[in-house]
Amino acid sequence: MPSYSDVIGSIYDAALDSALWSKVTALVAGYCDGEKIMLATTDTLHPSGNLHFTHNIPEEQIILWRKGLDEEEVELHRQWGASVPPGTPISSDDYFGGPEQFRAQGGAFVEMLNSIDIRRQMVMFFELDHFRLSGIGLNNNAPFAPFAAERMGKLAIHLRRAFEIHHQFAKVEKEKQSLYQLLELMDAGVILLDAKHRLRYTTQKARQMIILNNGFVVRQGVLTLKEISAQAKLKSLLASASQIAQREPSTGAGGVLGIKAMTGYNLMLSVVPLSQLADYRELESDRITTAIFISHQNSEVSLPLGSLADLYGLTPREQQLCQAFVNYVDLDEVAVQLNLKRSSVRSLLKSIYSKTEQNSQAGLMRLLVSARLNFRHIESIPNKKGLP
Repeated sequence: MPSYSDVIGSIYDAALDSALWSKVTALVAGYCDGEKIMLATTDTLHPSGNLHFTHNIPEEQIILWRKGLDEEEVELHRQWGASVPPGTPISSDDYFGGPEQFRAQGGAFVEMLNSIDIRRQMVMFFELDHFRLSGIGLNNNAPFAPFAAERMGKLAIHLRRAFEIHHQFAKVEKEKQSLYQLLELMDAGVILLDAKHRLRYTTQKARQMIILNNGFVVRQGVLTLKEISAQAKLKSLLASASQIAQREPSTGAGGVLGIKAMTGYNLMLSVVPLSQLADYRELESDRITTAIFISHQNSEVSLPLGSLADLYGLTPREQQLCQAFVNYVDLDEVAVQLNLKRSSVRSLLKSIYSKTEQNSQAGLMRLLVSARLNFRHIESIPNKKGLP
């Protein structure tokens, strides 16, 4: 059975090299005692970032899986996803009551699963919104091991963070001439560290944010925080990320940290193990183990306006309103930003509601936020009492 450190480290390696996700599915199967595994993410706005990997499911069965059953699968899984928070495993036995009930309610999709010796599923969703559907599923014939859900749940936050990093890199990879240019194109600032937490590379955006925050200091090449309690947490996150990157035993693997501003902006940091970066030619001598993704806490949300226009037929003015609305919310402020009368803003909103099939400001906001391009600092979600 693979170790926790090996599984987590491999997950973050795969964030930068999609070819490694197949290894991840095999490791997760061994760690959670799964017979077959399906890991997938679908992003309708950025299909270049889509993933679809399996373990122990022959290609001809995958073709059968996908052939004409996508809608049935998505609809069935949306029901499951609505019943638990993101990152919470839930099995078909628990949700439906057992294999027979699963088959009775699952229709043609579950009939297909049964035909390839799958009578039970344990699914865990990372995202389930207007544009992204991502998650992982154990697919077993036999009952799941008693520890399967607990172990699967331990992997959730790391799989979600790895998917976010994958999406960020996929958005700019086609424009990449070198690793440094790729990093500079990202909307988040990026800091790369070696095993001793020494700075090896810092993007211009990260440098600017560190200077504006005024809460950082560099001592002997090591980035530290002036505030003692925040520095203690950062040191702990860096240590656990570096240990996982080097496949050493660790109870954590980085995490998220908020930094209050002494001057300027509050910042959000995601600390993750990214040893796979060391494979890039520019960094092969630096022995990178850890990356910090950094952004302003109150930075403006950036929307993929071209994709939204293609999906919903939005006019240039409607696109501008969406961008202003998601950042300012208050319609009077939106009117000021766009130099429009409030009545004109309401008229544009009415047209946008019709095109996007929304009927409220709250619904439109959820749709727009789910489409955002900005880096998402993903924190764990406490489990609800009584859920598996």
